Amino acid sequence: MSGIISDNVGRASGLVKAAGGGGSMTFLATIAMSSQATATFDGYFTSDYDVYEYQFSNILCATNDGTFDYRVRISSSDASGSYYYGATRGTDRQSGSNGDINEGGWAQTTGHLMHRGISSTATYTWNANFTCYNPLSTASFKYHNWQWGARSEGSSPTHLYSVIGAGGYESTSALTGHTFSNGSGDFASGRITLWGLKHS
Repeated sequence: MSGIISDNVGRASGLVKAAGGGGSMTFLATIAMSSQATATFDGYFTSDYDVYEYQFSNILCATNDGTFDYRVRISSSDASGSYYYGATRGTDRQSGSNGDINEGGWAQTTGHLMHRGISSTATYTWNANFTCYNPLSTASFKYHNWQWGARSEGSSPTHLYSVIGAGGYESTSALTGHTFSNGSGDFASGRITLWGLKHS
């Protein structure tokens, strides 16, 4: 038999899409941002996948000088303990010159992916990738990698930021998801999509 049935599996909750083959990315969920301070993904982590990637597309901050933060979710609640750490490295490009970006944080109550404010002008949306590794593990701390590009604050930004980073949350508890937030106001628009990556 061919068709959609061969691409799905039965579970107690009903018929769901089967995990992709080795190396493939499978769509899990998406949120279209609309004047909201946070975006929460919860309940999508399963034993089908070891690695998860969030893709941020055409994100616009509602207010100028916005930032980009995250918290992990444990038992479907945001974890606010002082166990977040991270390091970012990148380039601050200006007209005629480059500057270095070397920032981070340790023992904080929120994970910071952007340490520099960005523009709320509609023509200057930003994009990013955020990867989570082995969120269901109860033997190791939770690690993430990310990369993003954005223009600086103001109606006519004079800086272009290109940044990569790494960090995590020092807990061996299994994660159920993530909450992403704008530390300086709301997200006006854009989309966040979650994918699962299967190795075999």
